Amino acid sequence: MIRRIVTIVLTIAVIVGWIPPMGGAVVTVPVFLDGNPLSDMAVLTQNRTLLPFRALFEPLGATVEWDPATRTVHATKAHLSLSLTIGETVATVNGRPVSLDVPPQIIHDRTMVPVRFVAETLGATVGWDALSRTVIVSTAEKTPVTVRRVTDELALEIACAQGTVTLRLAGIAFPQTAHPTAEEEAFRRERRAFLEQWVGKSVLVEWAGDADNAQGPADGYVFRPDGIFLNAELVSRGYASRAAHAADGVWDELLVHLQRDAERGKRGYWGLGEKGAGNVGGGAFVPATPTSGVFGGKAFDATRKATLQVPGAALQLVSRSGKTYTHLVKEQALWRVVKAGRVWGTLTVAQYAVRNGDYVYLLRYEPAWTGSTPLVMHLTLAGSAKPFTERHTEYNGAIDTTTAVWKPPQPVKGALPKYTAFVENADYSLWVSLANVYRPLANQTMEEQYEKVRPIQVQQAGTATTLVITFPQEKGYRGEQWSVVSTRSLVDWNHPTAPSTVRIADLNRARKFSFDGVYYRTPTSYVPYTPNNFYRNPAFHVGQAFLNASGGRLFETFGLVLLATAVETQTKDGFWPVSTRSEWLYNDYGIDAGYYDTRWSTDAARFLLSGYERYKDPAMLEAAKRYGEYFLRFAQANHFPTSATGLLVCDYGHPTKPHRKTHVSLNHHLAEMNFLYELYLITKDKRYLSFAERMRQGVKDTAPKWRRADGDLHYAYLPDGTYGMQDYPTLTLNDLKDSQRLIERVTGQPDPDIQQLIEWKTEFARKKGYIP
Repeated sequence: MIRRIVTIVLTIAVIVGWIPPMGGAVVTVPVFLDGNPLSDMAVLTQNRTLLPFRALFEPLGATVEWDPATRTVHATKAHLSLSLTIGETVATVNGRPVSLDVPPQIIHDRTMVPVRFVAETLGATVGWDALSRTVIVSTAEKTPVTVRRVTDELALEIACAQGTVTLRLAGIAFPQTAHPTAEEEAFRRERRAFLEQWVGKSVLVEWAGDADNAQGPADGYVFRPDGIFLNAELVSRGYASRAAHAADGVWDELLVHLQRDAERGKRGYWGLGEKGAGNVGGGAFVPATPTSGVFGGKAFDATRKATLQVPGAALQLVSRSGKTYTHLVKEQALWRVVKAGRVWGTLTVAQYAVRNGDYVYLLRYEPAWTGSTPLVMHLTLAGSAKPFTERHTEYNGAIDTTTAVWKPPQPVKGALPKYTAFVENADYSLWVSLANVYRPLANQTMEEQYEKVRPIQVQQAGTATTLVITFPQEKGYRGEQWSVVSTRSLVDWNHPTAPSTVRIADLNRARKFSFDGVYYRTPTSYVPYTPNNFYRNPAFHVGQAFLNASGGRLFETFGLVLLATAVETQTKDGFWPVSTRSEWLYNDYGIDAGYYDTRWSTDAARFLLSGYERYKDPAMLEAAKRYGEYFLRFAQANHFPTSATGLLVCDYGHPTKPHRKTHVSLNHHLAEMNFLYELYLITKDKRYLSFAERMRQGVKDTAPKWRRADGDLHYAYLPDGTYGMQDYPTLTLNDLKDSQRLIERVTGQPDPDIQQLIEWKTEFARKKGYIP
């Protein structure tokens, strides 16, 4: 497994007029750490970059001290020691003198040290992108490989430990746009010439995924031995764009910065002008032909069920990316919307062509300016002018899925109600969302603007039906709309449980579906909070509910989409973060936004294992295994021992920021243990079984202490060694039963301590009326 450690991106922005006490031309440098800007500013002087010493040493894993008497910085990391003295052009590394190109300096009362020297001494690689004036420092582990050739798809065929592998350049896309003066794809020759420079030469690869298990093509970030980042340079030259969906998002912030710089400089693709920038007239077909999609040896039938058009506008393709799964092909494209010679905004279209013949699309429109005329889009269903009916659920007062009720089917006359609705006739069955309007807020949250939502109009003429989707032209807001489209009924409305499953898994106003998963209404303890704010919940509970459901092809179709989304939203480390901040976690344990919730990530990984067992898609299993490795690392560092071998694993953590050990919820601990048992049963990797057994021993060692005086179970083991907090009515009981089932499957016999906990919890739940 290739292990990434940390990445630092230093972006140089020229600000004229600031001259430090020492001579020489100097500019200030904003600093990005793993895509997050640091408040400390670096400077560029004498063609060398200097950064405040703590802002550089500490992210690189070094312990640092400042000696004011000698004005010397001392740093240590593993078996390496380094000393730099203000004004001295000689540093000391493990007792040896080493010459510096530029000395450490004190600028505006800050001690500044040379970035390249320090980073390379501590094992990093440092590159420079001249066009954007950007320094790129990478400490990730890299694999040396030899480039054999450039393929027709402009990927690299490389020789490495796995043999000959086709390496796709991760994080970027090649705009499929016509050259303004030649009948060819713009800049294809330039891209090929750039890549062919490295044929026969050695480069370094940071893998976007698990290279040890690579089957067929792999994705990676390619560096020259001198630190130049090839993927990034293609974007900086304007020969490529940042991918709408990166392979793992590791370098996404850098690529966004480079693309914006190339756009400002009108380099490459961005200098073609409006007529040559991929103008496709008024519309884009949905779905586009998935050329890579092959199901069961038969090429997928890419018959167009619908077309998407923006009347009166030209759509200019910015980037396109795709991914093929065993039962699904995904394509995502980013378009500029141009009307009357002016860029109105950007339109992102994601589409999923499913093996069963259904497809799903998502739209996101982001206006570039504010105007009184809204943007109108037409989704046209070919060969269907028969009358439609619609049905939807309505809330009984509060937005609560448990009290929502189904309204009887009604004929569609002119417009759909402002609800997510099922729309059906003899030819089509659709699940159509609202034309949602959101205001993006901090921490990857979005505030619903329901008063700005316009009903979707239904127009029928000749042999076609058109859904008219309208979004406001207001900068700072965005419109999103999605649909599931099928030529067969999506839900059996006479099924005993199918209508209830759809109602409870509400994707109307209690939850929202977007490009990166399902969003829930934000609790008051989360930051930022507004009454209509939504945050992305990483657990994929709706997907698991659909995977378990029967009574309609909707559950398979949408379940597959959410399985693909779970694969694609997993971080490079292997978990699914909670992007917002929980005030109580922050106040009690110092855990900030972007934290790791062991239960929610484990639920996502178990969802993928369920998907793998049904569909045998290796991408699902690999993602679950990546999470398994992350969890083992986390649990080793964040647990409370209960005996010589037993342990209880903490509930929460943060991948990059220090924090205190948290409590251990019994339900979290059991769910994690159950996941490891399931992963062992599929992979036969005994490491998972061994750790699951240590977790079970932790429960056995503490079993009597979990019972409260009132007969219920305590919710958690607390960091001070006590037990407390109110447990859920039935969640922990279900986890205990799940544990017993898996223990019997693995060991051949039930666990008596787990059984005792089941009996205590069952007795209490019955007394309270939670279960019959």
